Amino acid sequence: MSIFDSYDVIVCGGESIYKAMLPMIDTVYVTKIDAAFDADRYFPDLDEDPAFEMDWQAEEACEENGYSYRFVRYKRVNSNGEDKDAAPEDSEER
Repeated sequence: MSIFDSYDVIVCGGESIYKAMLPMIDTVYVTKIDAAFDADRYFPDLDEDPAFEMDWQAEEACEENGYSYRFVRYKRVNSNGEDKDAAPEDSEER
């Protein structure tokens, strides 16, 4: 995403915008709401996407307006399942 001046880009959109941007994104911050809603569009389910894994979640759920929710973070992983941004284990300076 080198066309942007900032390293961090916030994507707010509908389902089609999220799906279009996900291939370019390495970190995704999601608010997971513990409820089912009758809708015709949804954010892609990153728990089912092998390209992402959840690497952090808030220890405690929050509650507001009768809904429980939790903040989580997903990181893109390599095809071998490793964190794309992790430093190599053999990284010695030469």
